[in-house]
Amino acid sequence: MQRPNAIAVTTAGLVLALACLVAPRPALALEECRLMRQPDIQGDRIVFVYGGDLWTVARAGGVAARLTSHEGVEQYPKLSPDGQTVAFTAEYDGNTDVYTVPVVGGEPTRRTWHPGIDIVGDWYPDGKAILFRSNRAMAPRRGTQFWKLGLAGGLEEKLPLPSAGWCSWSPDGTQLAYCMPTYENRTWKRYEGGNAPDVWIYDFAKHDSYPITSWKGADDWPMWVGDKIYYVSDEGGRTANLWSYDTKDKSHRQVTKFDKYDVKWPSAGSDAIVFENGGTLYVLNLPAEQMTKLSVLVPDDKPGLRPELKNVAKWITDFDLSPSGKRLVVAARGDVFTVPAEHGEPRNLTHSPATRERNPAWSPDGKWIAYWSDRTGEMQLYVAPQDGTAPDRAVTKAGAVFRYAPRWSPDSKKIAFADKTWTLWWCDVATGALTKVDHSELSDITDFAWSGDSKWLAYAWPADNTNRLLKLYALDTGKATTVSDDMTDTFAPAFDPDGRWLYFVSRRTFEPLYSAFELDYHFTATDKIYAASLVDTTARPTPPKSDEESPGSAGKDGAGDKDGKGKGGAGDKDAAGGKDGAKPVRIQLDGLLQRVAEVPIPAGRYANLVAYANRVRERWWKDLAKA
Repeated sequence: MQRPNAIAVTTAGLVLALACLVAPRPALALEECRLMRQPDIQGDRIVFVYGGDLWTVARAGGVAARLTSHEGVEQYPKLSPDGQTVAFTAEYDGNTDVYTVPVVGGEPTRRTWHPGIDIVGDWYPDGKAILFRSNRAMAPRRGTQFWKLGLAGGLEEKLPLPSAGWCSWSPDGTQLAYCMPTYENRTWKRYEGGNAPDVWIYDFAKHDSYPITSWKGADDWPMWVGDKIYYVSDEGGRTANLWSYDTKDKSHRQVTKFDKYDVKWPSAGSDAIVFENGGTLYVLNLPAEQMTKLSVLVPDDKPGLRPELKNVAKWITDFDLSPSGKRLVVAARGDVFTVPAEHGEPRNLTHSPATRERNPAWSPDGKWIAYWSDRTGEMQLYVAPQDGTAPDRAVTKAGAVFRYAPRWSPDSKKIAFADKTWTLWWCDVATGALTKVDHSELSDITDFAWSGDSKWLAYAWPADNTNRLLKLYALDTGKATTVSDDMTDTFAPAFDPDGRWLYFVSRRTFEPLYSAFELDYHFTATDKIYAASLVDTTARPTPPKSDEESPGSAGKDGAGDKDGKGKGGAGDKDAAGGKDGAKPVRIQLDGLLQRVAEVPIPAGRYANLVAYANRVRERWWKDLAKA
């Protein structure tokens, strides 16, 4: 959350606040490794990627040996059919090319020299050539194609397939199982759209290709072993597992039954498949299809885990101002700091290098700072004294979903927030009790505002036609009321601090401009700011102007409307409201749409509306009393 108040924070103070000591870790023996990617197997050896380098380990697991150590990324390793050479993709000479290196280690040999990106696909069955993918001959370069690289030398040869993906040769080298389109680097879950890949077979003798899978979701990573083609699919449920296709009877069969993590990066050798699941390597021995979980120890010196001083100014992710503007709270590199505007010392409120804190929000009474922390394994809401004199306190205790920035109520007793389930919540800070405000079936509900008495929430709710509706939620009754229609996009609600109006932005201005380049109409200035009177006795904030003759006022310009403040407008003394505490907000829901007035600000593109007494801020200041 970011307040719009202006403040000057000294650079020196900010830099001091953002210097934190990364806590030391106790010295440990070799630890079992996780996050191993792109493994391959041949015979009794496995090669895999860890930390951007290549490592090898015995088929049974154990202590791994480093194969490469370049500062660039080495990836896509493939063992030759005899198990003596590793082909891989690397950045040794500033470009992404194909390299080979002996499995026992040594100096890598560069095999491709084109400025395009070359990705190792598979070895030819005879071990005399490498199949790789490259975008060198594609325009536009939105995919890759297959190329043959002979180890004896000569130019690379492009294969007659229109696109390339993860692939595997048939045992006799006459057919190729491959994916189209490629999918292996996607992080989508349960995707069923047009880019969901299928497994295809290309017959080089017949120059013919055909799919062998038809699942509406993703079928990827084909591996041809004997008469079977193994692949990964999420057809069996919510997780991706290994499946088998019999090339003789054309039948499909699910092989593994993982229900927590997807099978990732499988690769086949002559008699086994190795893959990653939940960060751990598994070996599926063939043809028995018996699975073994491996324990792999990586003797890495882990330089990134050593304690050090960090100036984390460039890692600031969120910030908020104190109510007085004397201090700034920031989240940087997982910790929460407060920084003085001019005088005083910076403070680290969390001192938690092992966890991440984010989205700090300063309470309106200036006493507390709220933020999210993952110290329990899930994001929970914490509050801490702003001066750091006492430990923080967990407010929420449950929830296993990503949550967005918290927003305090004006009385500093409640916090509202949205989460990734498209739900809006409010929380009692004292008890931690959570109350559901609303839920959407279309998108997040992150555009909301508190009323000045902390008893109402106004929010933009995504409608089925993708426009947003304006809703009002009463905390006293727990009831939400829709106060706009879906004919136009309505958003950015903001309550007048004195409880007179509800401001919002609505996309209802249609003034097309003709483009000199695209030869078409386009709409740029579509948004205007509007104000709805919360009760029918409250006049609009900017009453319409009209030049009228007043008897006896000849020659006296403006005598009937001193300072331009007409009756019932923002300049009314009676409309100013009390300044000694929160004034109860009374809302007449019936007829609210009929009490909407346009604020005289030019149409544009607006967001993040903030309302003040007699003013509204939307990219610039506008004094409503003088509008």
